[in-house]
Amino acid sequence: MDTMSAFGEVLTQLRENQPQGSYGIKFEKLMVNYFRTDPVLQDQFSEVSRWSDWEFNGGKQDTGIDLVARRADDDAWVAIQCKFYKPDTYIQKRHLDSFFEASGHSFTTDKGTESFAQRIIISTSERWSKNAEAMLEHQLIPTNRIGTAAIAESPINWDVTFPGSEIEINLTRREVFSPRPHQQEAISKAIAGFETHDRGKLIMACGTGKTFTALRLAEQYAENNGGRARVLFLVPSISLLSQTLKEWTAQNQEHLPLKSYAVCSDTKVSKKAEDIASYDLEVPVSTNGKNIAERTAQGKRRAGINVIFSTYQSIEAIHEAQAEYGMDDFDLVICDEAHRTTGVTLVGEDASNFVKIHDEKYIKASKRLYMTATPRLFDDNVKGKAEEHSAELASMDDEAIYGPEFYRLGFGEAVDKGLLTDYKVLVMTVEEDIAADVLAANPTNEINLTTASAMIGAWNGLAKRSGAEQDTKSGFEANAQPMLRTVAFAKDIKASKTIQETFPTLIRQYQEQLKDHAATNDVSLLNIDLQVAVEHVDGTMNALERGNKISWLESSIPEDETRILTNARCLSEGVDVPALDSVIFFHPRNSMVDVVQSVGRVMRKAEGKDYGYIILPVAIPPGVSPSQALNDNTRFRVVWQILNALRAHDDRFNAKVNSIALNEKVELPIDIENVKRTKRDEEQSLEEKAKDAQTKLNASDASPTGQSEASGEQELTAEQMTLFSLEAWQEAMYVKLVDKVGTRTYWEDWADDVATIAEAQIARIKALINAADDTIRKEFEVFIEGLRGNLNDSITEDEAISMLSQHLITAPVFNALFTEHDFAAHNPVARVMQRMVDALSDAKLESETESLTKFYESVRVRASEVSSASGKQQVIKDLYERFFRKAFKKQSEALGIVYTPVEIVDFILRSADQISRWHFGKGLTDEGVHILDPFTGTGTFMVRLLQSGLIEPDDLVRKYATELHATEIMLLAYYVAAVNIETTYNALQAERAQRNGEPEPEYVPFDSIALADTFQIHEEGDILDLKVFKENNAAIQRQIDAPINIIIGNPPYSVGQTSANDNNQNLKYPTLDKRIEETFVANSTATNKNSLYDSYLRAFRWSIDRLGTHGVMAFVSNGGWIDGNTADGVRLSLDDELSDIYVYNLRGNQRTAGEQSRKEGGKVFGSGSRNTVAIIIAVKREIPDDVCIHYRDIGDYLSADEKLAIVERSTLDNVEWQIIDPNIYGDWLNQRDEDFETWPVLSENVATGYLVAVS
Repeated sequence: MDTMSAFGEVLTQLRENQPQGSYGIKFEKLMVNYFRTDPVLQDQFSEVSRWSDWEFNGGKQDTGIDLVARRADDDAWVAIQCKFYKPDTYIQKRHLDSFFEASGHSFTTDKGTESFAQRIIISTSERWSKNAEAMLEHQLIPTNRIGTAAIAESPINWDVTFPGSEIEINLTRREVFSPRPHQQEAISKAIAGFETHDRGKLIMACGTGKTFTALRLAEQYAENNGGRARVLFLVPSISLLSQTLKEWTAQNQEHLPLKSYAVCSDTKVSKKAEDIASYDLEVPVSTNGKNIAERTAQGKRRAGINVIFSTYQSIEAIHEAQAEYGMDDFDLVICDEAHRTTGVTLVGEDASNFVKIHDEKYIKASKRLYMTATPRLFDDNVKGKAEEHSAELASMDDEAIYGPEFYRLGFGEAVDKGLLTDYKVLVMTVEEDIAADVLAANPTNEINLTTASAMIGAWNGLAKRSGAEQDTKSGFEANAQPMLRTVAFAKDIKASKTIQETFPTLIRQYQEQLKDHAATNDVSLLNIDLQVAVEHVDGTMNALERGNKISWLESSIPEDETRILTNARCLSEGVDVPALDSVIFFHPRNSMVDVVQSVGRVMRKAEGKDYGYIILPVAIPPGVSPSQALNDNTRFRVVWQILNALRAHDDRFNAKVNSIALNEKVELPIDIENVKRTKRDEEQSLEEKAKDAQTKLNASDASPTGQSEASGEQELTAEQMTLFSLEAWQEAMYVKLVDKVGTRTYWEDWADDVATIAEAQIARIKALINAADDTIRKEFEVFIEGLRGNLNDSITEDEAISMLSQHLITAPVFNALFTEHDFAAHNPVARVMQRMVDALSDAKLESETESLTKFYESVRVRASEVSSASGKQQVIKDLYERFFRKAFKKQSEALGIVYTPVEIVDFILRSADQISRWHFGKGLTDEGVHILDPFTGTGTFMVRLLQSGLIEPDDLVRKYATELHATEIMLLAYYVAAVNIETTYNALQAERAQRNGEPEPEYVPFDSIALADTFQIHEEGDILDLKVFKENNAAIQRQIDAPINIIIGNPPYSVGQTSANDNNQNLKYPTLDKRIEETFVANSTATNKNSLYDSYLRAFRWSIDRLGTHGVMAFVSNGGWIDGNTADGVRLSLDDELSDIYVYNLRGNQRTAGEQSRKEGGKVFGSGSRNTVAIIIAVKREIPDDVCIHYRDIGDYLSADEKLAIVERSTLDNVEWQIIDPNIYGDWLNQRDEDFETWPVLSENVATGYLVAVS
């Protein structure tokens, strides 16, 4: 039996089973035992007795004083009255007069004449008149009140029996708990943190025991401090102060006695925060610094913990006690709900009482601990504005104010550890015509349509009904039990009271309509009789009444009833309410913190509870499509606001929302339910609309314009489209979520830091190597030689150091991205890089990248919710496009690495497969067909090949292991490609195993990717590295030895340069360049032939030679070679050496201007290239046939998206190709007039100056 039920049962038996004249006496005896057992009261009072048993009663009878107690700290006497009334008794001032009169008299003790120093009233009725309530305030003799809810919350086992007319009382304290593992971890980390910091943060999700953890932490601190500690515990409200004081006292360990003091100097606290009154605390309250100092001085040398519980609003009194009355410094300050201590203080203004705690001169303490479930951070925009105005800003990410984070336990981790129940968001959309029907049936209802609709939606959610119709798919089980206990939040007290007054009646009327339809089998009977009991609570009520409302919610509930406690905000932050089934938000909340605190209430674990539900009822117009409805920002404001709050404080939800676009299927904790009319209602409505439309159609016969006819058809059609499935709602919600709730991970912001970090790191590595001993210096020289052997001899010492820096920065990214496989430990190149780093490890180079910890975590969190291979590829693409390229801009531009759109990649792969089958009878999947991407970049071509289905599932293992090859020259891109390809393959194998019911296969790395210079490794006399990058060298050798049949890819060409190869012009490849000279150059008529050595043309020459006697070359590249004199030698060589050529000109030449530039259309590579882009698919045969050139211009004025959409639909056999017949000069397009060559030369002089026309 729970505590409330146990104590309530005792009171019931007292009233019902005892003679009326005696149950008051028995209640007094019960309260004597309560005072002697309750830890808070036991700590305060050294003795307590009934008036009749008190030795100093002077022989007088009880005339208002029922009990007398002696305070432990000062031996003062306290008068206590027990008001054992029925719960519905209205306590008036006259009920208190005799007690106040009697307790105002002096009395004689063994010390002489004394007076009562305090009054306490115990009341079993929560109903107090204003005059009675006023008697408790501003008394010269402080007065406190204790209600039944407070007594019931006491950690007491209520063992009370009534033999005959007697009462036997045996009250015992409940057991003291030990810290759970997560709490012990938090304590240990905080204690360790305090060894090096004087302040720090403890972030723990609501419901995971922050208050208890803080107690055990304070006790541990005291033990480490010689067995004593002076503690200040700050809270934002008296309610929370009371709650914390009770829990600490109840759970305090006996070997470290706890002495508690309460401070509340601001009488306005309660009114501002819908708080309880200070006289409803169970302990005396100090209101000024002098009193605080005097009271705490009495226990100054006491062993154990002396703790002052205070509101933030009362911090001036604490300051006064220290500054003016000499109160000792605190050993430890604990700031609960620490997010309240953030904010801005303008120049010339006094800091708020919440912010003053940060000032070590204002409140003197050795250590400060900031606790919250909802840390409040300000973005750079706010910080910038504060700086502009010279304002002081307290943001919880400012370690100078709050210290480092000692421990964090978020919602997601708490759920995973079984500490909290997971939550689900239930969005109940209700078509307004339903509520209109209910309101029309009872015109006396005074609520508006939106509110009525919201109530109907909320009831359907509480009843776990999918709406009205039978056999409608729902997120609940078929026989789901209804939710029993709910807290509802309204926009203000008036709205909350309206809900209380109208909700039950409205639902009864709605149920009547449902039952009418149930008779015709139109609606489900699930929980159709569920009645709603609603109580309202707000801050204007006294503590007794509020406590009893919460107790009502907690107590046992009759069958077919659900209870709702509705309020504006007094049940959100910090207030302890019982484990709930759900919370309802009828209106948006202004505070994200309030939302998260409220959600924390439903996540408390309870027996048989699978989820805590967040119900968001939304009224929508009837017949509106889901996507249209979701565009209504006003109606759905509450939904987006609540979901945004959840996203901000639940990493799991945040990651899932942001993975919607990346996964084929995402499971979100959101159910969408649509409550609409029954089918019979809709059929009737359709019939009426049809008649109305037909009337209009008939009327239109006489209409000369025919407009009526059109409008009638539209109206009928619109009405027939009103039925939307829950799947449609779900899909529309997911799409909208990304826009409304999703957040871009601004990785490019981190990239700005990387340039600075890399510079610092490079400088440190250089200094280390310059100062290194001979062993390290020699190892570095061997390392450079290894790089030169794998790449080329042009690698400098600076470039080698830069590569080490790239490795240090990027390796943790990949480990964060793929936590199941330690990339840095398995990749052969990464291992070599790490060995060199380790040789310098004493220098702690990683310290330069510590500031990137949050970036690495953002990658891990985002990747954790991306399950599909395509989704992970998108994450990698985002990383490359928005982080790597920006962070290492110089390296990326030097090598011209551009991410290829997948539409183009897929077209090239389809075409290569198709043309290989046409010419050689083998496709990409066939055994013996070796495929090479020699400029793999980020591995997109290989990834899409694996995903395309062009390789049969049974061939995939063989292909991956032996017949796919890739090369990349840039370390950064090589890392990306290796991870990209490996992840895709292993994901495909895991999916296949799952489909076949087989165990998941082990991770298989891609051994056929090499860090190498494709051109260099095929140079005659090239010496490979046999010492350093041994495994990488082996991959290079396997590739050299392989009979390559298909070459695919995107050859490098640099960004934004006049020549595509300006940064690489000094790199010489004698063997390759000789072949260019023998072919492209020899066949060219151009005067300046330097551009024929551009990287992409080198790639053409290299690939044709690498194919040996036959094969396929399939590239997307700069399209400048298609036309013009400069590249005529290229075209003539292709004519001679190839048998079949397909050229798809995607245009996009932005080196043009005006109308021609507009005709060129969008750039398919975006900012990656300003040149013409073209795809070439070419076949080389052992004995070349007469070449057939197929050409297609994609068209004028097309945007990049339009071009890619066309390419996506294209195959070699569905594109209308133009057959090109080149002339003898190698012209393919814009062929010159051969007669021109027969014309006589008029002059051989060459102009040497400028002709200037002056008008």
